This record gives sequence, C-alpha cells and structure tokens, in this order.
Amino acid sequence: MNDSGVIEAIHYETNMPVRIEIRDGLISHLSGAADSIRNNGIFVAPGLIDNQVNGYKGVDFSDPRLTTGKMKMAVEALRKDGVTSFFPTVITGSH
Repeated sequence: MNDSGVIEAIHYETNMPVRIEIRDGLISHLSGAADSIRNNGIFVAPGLIDNQVNGYKGVDFSDPRLTTGKMKMAVEALRKDGVTSFFPTVITGSH
C-alpha cells in the first residue's frame, strides 16, 4: 500500500468528482476535482465493516488446519475488497 499520493474519484454519495491527497498514510487534503475524472470509473466510499465472517476466498476460519498464513491471506483479500474491519467467527461443529 502506498503511504502518499493522490486519488481522484467520484464521491459515492454526492456523485461529484473529488481529489484526495494522502501523506504518510493519512488523508491530508480533500477538494473538488476536474469533471473529466467521471470517466475513470473509480468511486470512493467509507470502508465496509462486517460483523460476522466465517471465512473468505476459500479460507474457512473453522477449519482445524487453519494456519496463520491462510488467515493473513483472507485478511488481505477482505481489505482489498473494501472491508476495513471484521469479526472472525467460527461455526458450531462436532469435536
């Protein structure tokens, strides 16, 4: 993930073009952007919160063979898909 840069996108709620400047991993400035960015197809919205995730992208959190590596893979995939926080859950199973 890049710690600094600029994102130009359409605001999900207002449908207006915005320019987001990021410095050291934090939003440093937010302003309007040129109308021409409407064609880039990028929208910006708050991150998603999922309060029950049993697994993701083929990783089952209830699998007794679950490894740290598999868990990291699922977390990275969730983050890439816009989930900023989640609660990992397991399903009831037999011993």
